[in-house]
Formats: sequence, structure tokens, C-alpha cells
Amino acid sequence: MDRSKITWIIGLLGVGYTIALTLVIVGCVEENVYWILFLLFPYVFTPTMTIFMPSDAEDDNFWMQFALFVMAVSLVSAFAMPLVFWSTGGIQAAGLGYGLGASFTLYIFMSAAGYIAVKED
Repeated sequence: MDRSKITWIIGLLGVGYTIALTLVIVGCVEENVYWILFLLFPYVFTPTMTIFMPSDAEDDNFWMQFALFVMAVSLVSAFAMPLVFWSTGGIQAAGLGYGLGASFTLYIFMSAAGYIAVKED
């Protein structure tokens, strides 16, 4: 992988995390309710699972399946947590918007970085 690809990947992930964390913090401060900070767990688990994904792994590899499972659970959790907090009255509509906006933004930037990583030159 050449340096320009790595630079784009790191740049996209950095911008995505910066925007998402800003939205999470603003959502917490605006309502003075800090339930939205639980979104940090799926935000951390999703990229760390790439450690278990070797580049030459086949589909029947245990670590590949484990990493994909944890990434799927993290993805669902990132969007489900704000909805659960909102439906139980833990956060208001503004917090729901900030939480879902943060998750959407982060996973769009992660998808773009993943696309650049696997794209052929």
C-alpha cells in the first residue's frame, strides 16, 4: 500500500472521529445528560477489531469471523443505543439527533476509508 493511500485512510478516520466525538460531547453538554457517552464503546471496538483480521484470511478463519461479528454488533449498537436511551427517557430529541448524527458520520467516514484501503489502483 502506498503512502498516499495510507495518508487518505488516516485522514478520513481522523476527520470522522473528530466530527463524531464533537457531536457526542455537544449532545452531552447541551442537555447536561451524559448517557450518550456510552457510544464511545462501539466507536472504539469497531476499528480495533481490524487487528484480528489478517489481510490474507479466508472466510472460515476463526479470527476473521470473530472480528466481523464484533464489528457487526458494534455497528448495530452505535445506532441502537441512542434510540434506546431516547425511548426510555434518558435523553431528549436533541441528544438523539446528536447521537445518531455522530454514528452516521463516523461510519460514513469509516466506510470511505475502507473503500480506499481495498480499492485497486
